[in-house]
Amino acid sequence: MNKILECLQLRTINRLLAKKRSAGLLLSTLIMLSLLATSGCAVRRVRADFTGFEKAYADTSNHELLLNLARLQNHDPTYFFKIGQITSSYRMSATAPTSVGFASQSSVAGKSNTTGGATPGLSYESDPLFQFIPVNDETNAQLLLKPIPPETFYVLYQQGWRIDQLFRLMVDRIEVTNSTASDCKVSIFRNVPPLVSSNDGTAVHLDPLQKEELSSYAGFLRASAIAYALQKHGNLVLREVGTFVPLDPNAVPAGPSTQPKEDLGGSSNPPPASSTQNPADTGTSKKGVISATDIEKAAEKNLSYESVKSAGNNILIGQRIVSPRFFLIPTLSSTPESESVPNTTLIMGELASDPLLRQLTGKDNKAISALTIFLGAVQNGFAIEDNVEKPEQGGIACPVGKKDTSARLVLRSLIGVMASAAQEQLSLERLLSSSPSPIVPNLEEAPGGLSLYDAIPEIERLPILRINWNVEGGIKLAPPKGKSLTELNYQGTEYLIADLKQTVPENEYWNRDVFRLIAALTAQVTVDTSKYPIANILQLNVQ
Repeated sequence: MNKILECLQLRTINRLLAKKRSAGLLLSTLIMLSLLATSGCAVRRVRADFTGFEKAYADTSNHELLLNLARLQNHDPTYFFKIGQITSSYRMSATAPTSVGFASQSSVAGKSNTTGGATPGLSYESDPLFQFIPVNDETNAQLLLKPIPPETFYVLYQQGWRIDQLFRLMVDRIEVTNSTASDCKVSIFRNVPPLVSSNDGTAVHLDPLQKEELSSYAGFLRASAIAYALQKHGNLVLREVGTFVPLDPNAVPAGPSTQPKEDLGGSSNPPPASSTQNPADTGTSKKGVISATDIEKAAEKNLSYESVKSAGNNILIGQRIVSPRFFLIPTLSSTPESESVPNTTLIMGELASDPLLRQLTGKDNKAISALTIFLGAVQNGFAIEDNVEKPEQGGIACPVGKKDTSARLVLRSLIGVMASAAQEQLSLERLLSSSPSPIVPNLEEAPGGLSLYDAIPEIERLPILRINWNVEGGIKLAPPKGKSLTELNYQGTEYLIADLKQTVPENEYWNRDVFRLIAALTAQVTVDTSKYPIANILQLNVQ
């Protein structure tokens, strides 16, 4: 009998253990599923946070740029606030604590009940940390106030940006120097419209000075349109030109080294370029003889000795400078000096037949003086810097004695770029909405002047950037096409970045493109977080 009872108890225990193993397996499965679900949620959470932070950063950057443009249109000061490091820590866990037991609640074999419990848990925590840094140090102040480096202009052009947009946004003025054997004249075309007050669509009255400003501004817009036509037709290329610039073009030619020519390891130094020593007085060397050691020592300082034609083929010491310049192509022939001569007649015919330049063509599609003057100015190439190939000018701004035409671009500062982009719209739209259109004087093809609409090509007949879409006076703006890129309210006025439907296909995304270009330029204003003390960094910890 005792053996039978022991057997029954053993069976009961085995059954209870089997139930416990089944419950444990089920709980283990639940734990594994919870961990897998947590892992999948973590990946999705990181992906969602990355997208959200990136979108917030883009929206915030666009908002700040438009806010500064709105401030500048109201002649208020600008402020820059940069987002520093963005960090986020994640903590995710899944738990399933369990307790399983058994108890014999009946004296009948096989009738015992299993007791137990399980309390699964899932926790998630994200702690993002944002750093906001005010940009107010001396380095960035200089970036805002100094002219934009010419290399920036050249790189943007090489990357395919429209040259008329680069002109109108980055160039303050174009200086054209026209010198002859007996006269010299410098014509300046400023990229600033005359300031006019608000109007109700009636005529805008300009004083004599404002008329001169309007003529200069119209000339700049014409030059921008011509430059873009040259770029579009493939007649304008950017090339690097190497030029030897003497340290002193008026110096006495450099004399020979005092050491023998065969001694290449001596320590003697070559005489300076401005030395008054006459090589003939040495009695040991011929005039203009330079030893290998002299050349080697000059090369260590990025200098070289070269024969200069303007100095009577004497050898002078100087530096070879490589500078980019714009040139016209194609070429027609070559002069005996192997200088390429652009085929201006062919180029003129192409531009005269361009419908975007129909305002610059006269009767029978004959090019007017605006085209001839501009092509003459850029025929020998033009650049942003001063022409280093003409040191014989001696610093004279307008030399007389040689028939020559040259052009030079003067760039704005970064804060000047933003201010001009924000403030040009109101004056230009007031001029364009005037009835009748103001007369642009001082045009060679029209002694009596032309209206602003007739003087400016259609492709340039819009502000460099439109941010204010309010109706002012007689200005009737159509609603923007599509959704705006960014918008805000500043001092009761709505500002936004969007595009109007344009009659010129090239200008379909003009506003967005210019805003994108300004954003790329303002990216130069950066901060180094390591140079800022913690007290100057506003940290926002989101719990």
